Amino acid sequence: MLLAATSAICAFLFLLVCDFSLWRHAQIRRVRSRLRTLELDGTQILYADIGEGEPILYIFGGGSGPDSAPQFAWLAGAGYRVLSINRPGYLGAPLPADTSFREQADLYASVLDRLGVAEVHVFGLSMGGATAVHFAERHAERAHTLVLWSAVTGRYAPNPETSDTLLARIILAPGFRDILSWLMSRTTCAAPAFAMQELLRTEAKLGPYEREALVRQELELPGRRDEFLVFSDSLHPFSLRHPGMSKELELAAQPWSCPLEKSKAAVLSAHSPLDLDCPPSHQQELRRLRPKGRYLQPRSGGHFCWWGDEGQALRAETLAFLRRHPIAPLSR
Repeated sequence: MLLAATSAICAFLFLLVCDFSLWRHAQIRRVRSRLRTLELDGTQILYADIGEGEPILYIFGGGSGPDSAPQFAWLAGAGYRVLSINRPGYLGAPLPADTSFREQADLYASVLDRLGVAEVHVFGLSMGGATAVHFAERHAERAHTLVLWSAVTGRYAPNPETSDTLLARIILAPGFRDILSWLMSRTTCAAPAFAMQELLRTEAKLGPYEREALVRQELELPGRRDEFLVFSDSLHPFSLRHPGMSKELELAAQPWSCPLEKSKAAVLSAHSPLDLDCPPSHQQELRRLRPKGRYLQPRSGGHFCWWGDEGQALRAETLAFLRRHPIAPLSR
């Protein structure tokens, strides 16, 4: 009996190890299948290129990657070309010690040169906002508009109430990073509603019934389940994204302020007052600098302000903003 039980446990553990290995290889293949490659100064740069029309430079959030671009297929469906370029430290890209948000912005400009793209709508999401505002300032002639959702636009440190959780500690522990990534990925595929509620627990100042209602609302909207799974996939494996994310957290924690003195780009900013990740003060400072911008405060999903019915309205408002500020054909 003991021998049979031991054999069963060993067989089960063997299957788990095999599943983990197959999952990790599949994730890496998935990343490669969603992205294109170009060479710049001897370095391979990964990027996403979706749709046709006026170009949108989508600057992904921390811990994600350019492979998250398909979650914005609704922009491509509305007649825009969505470009998303990898950053140092993500997906195996080199991470120079002197990496900065300014250099990330310059890298993006160089890649756009190679792609033959002159002027873009800049769309910064979460930590991507830091690179977005630097791009809009350093390459003011190329940033036609500046769209910021839940964006970091100044000095930032993670909320200690959420960064000290068991989940955050495991993510930062090298020995468990991809094991946790595998477990989270499998859980998300099997129970997306549960995974979304767990994310909201650390990203939105919502009670349990509010979280449940918002998730139900989001998943009832057409295509949103698949959109969330694309987002979830773009977080895995953690080990391929952690170096870049850690460096950006280090950069964001240093004293700096939103650099928008030269930029003439029209601004649309959406930031929830219930955001537990990036405080609304980031939007308030942006508004002080650019008072003529369009500023929205959807409560919705906190840091995930594009979820639910309010998020649907935000998407519509974003498209209307882009259409009010078209890029001339010769400038694309």
